[in-house]
Amino acid sequence: LVAPTGKAAARLSESIRGAVAKLEVPDAVRAAIPREASTVHRLLGARPDSRHFRHHAGNPLALDLLVVDEASMVDLDLMAALLGALPAHARLILLGDKDQLASVEAGAVLGDLCEHALPPRYSPALCADLARLTGETLDEAIATPDVLETQDTADRGRLADHVVVLQKSYRFSADSGIGALARACNAGDRQALRAVWKTGYRDIAWLKLSGPEDRDL
Repeated sequence: LVAPTGKAAARLSESIRGAVAKLEVPDAVRAAIPREASTVHRLLGARPDSRHFRHHAGNPLALDLLVVDEASMVDLDLMAALLGALPAHARLILLGDKDQLASVEAGAVLGDLCEHALPPRYSPALCADLARLTGETLDEAIATPDVLETQDTADRGRLADHVVVLQKSYRFSADSGIGALARACNAGDRQALRAVWKTGYRDIAWLKLSGPEDRDL
């Protein structure tokens, strides 16, 4: 379990400990679940005064499954180092919000991976597997790779089976002012943003700024 910052790692540890305590599983299973998260730099073995790490392709990490929380904050260079240090058999799970907490350095890895994730599209094979494992039925909304028109769309189709975007917010309701404001901001829709302010939502307020850079808003 890792996160980009110490604060995010501490929150992940707290969340995991709380979730594990509520699991209805045997004690042996509960004891096998890790509860302490680290930072990505600590996991890789950051070296003082160097951009190189102790773990790399020649000295891979000793793990089978890696979970990275707040993955939107991981820049391109650090993600490349992390992937390079993973053993070939390892699985990687990236968690985060593609629309917030962007990386300080170059790259928006999570955002690029999720670029074509909405609307959700899954292959017939994955839909069948999910139905067998969970009993839930999903629409087969994407063609199989052999009938896709281009290599680019084929690559996106294969990636789509590995990307899930959660669309229900537990922080605010979809019909709230904050929800409408967030959708307008994420879409870069200035007209929708203006419409939100004119609707008169009770959960948001307008603070007019007086600087010269704010006159066009």
